[in-house]
Order: sequence, then C-alpha cells, then structure tokens
Amino acid sequence: MNFIPLRHEKAYTILENVRKQAEAYAQQVGKTQNLKMRVEALRPVHLGLTATTYKLEYSSGNEKKYTLTQNCGIFLAGIMQYESGMTHITIRNGQNLLGVWTTRPVFKYQEQAGIYTGNVENYSFRSGESMGVQIAGVTADPDAWLIGYAVMPESLVNSKIVA
Repeated sequence: MNFIPLRHEKAYTILENVRKQAEAYAQQVGKTQNLKMRVEALRPVHLGLTATTYKLEYSSGNEKKYTLTQNCGIFLAGIMQYESGMTHITIRNGQNLLGVWTTRPVFKYQEQAGIYTGNVENYSFRSGESMGVQIAGVTADPDAWLIGYAVMPESLVNSKIVA
C-alpha cells in the first residue's frame, strides 16, 4: 500500500516533513532573491483554477503540465479522492517519470484522503520545473485534489504560480 489514511499519526509526520521541505526552499529563495516568501496549502488558485474548484484538471487521459513561475514551488504529500473510478495518477517532473500512484484505495478511506508513504521527497517541484499530472480511470471531471504545499513570494499570494 502506497498511501495511509490522513488520520494516522505517521501521516502527520510525513506532512510535517513535506512542509519543512517547502519551508527550507522558501527560506533559500527568500535569502538568495531578497524576497519575503510564503508557504501555504496547495489550493486551486495556485494552478490557475477557480478558487473553489478542488478538482484536478482532466484532459481526456492526456497529461496536464504546470510549469512553475520564478521563485515558486510545489511540494506534494498525497491526495484527496472522492472519485470512485479514478485508479491511478502519473506524476512527472518534465519528461522524467517520478511515479504512478495507485489511488483507488484512498477513495475507500473514511476521510477519502491519503498521504503517500513512498519517497515523497521526489515529489517536489521548484522554479521553472514542470509538474506533469495524468489521471487514469475517469472519463471527465475527476473529483480529486493533491495534498501538498505551495511556495511563493508574498507578492503572489492568492495568485496563479504556474505558467
């Protein structure tokens, strides 16, 4: 099993470690670029979606790419899945395959949220990198959202951080 329910103590430890990774990146960028940085939960607005639409974009089984703008980052920890048919999510950094998450079990968790127990450090994206997301097992409008953190300069708070 690659995911554990959000209610488990280990899940909170993983989330805390991912947040620390995001904070370290924010501190590094802030120091080198002389910027005030912010770390917050990944929200639809960060990916250029409607603020209340907590649903991943679906492109007929094709990969959806998000290229991070300068001084921004995304650090993934897991997934919320309310979609019964969704089976897998493939994640790439540019052309490099990071992994294929088998997500169907997450739908069966009481809270329908799962934290990835694999090498979560690999699922971090920094300034200029492209995060590719491909969803399998649905036909349209998947009811699922990534759990993670977004890093951005204060000037981009409540703004899109991808090109």
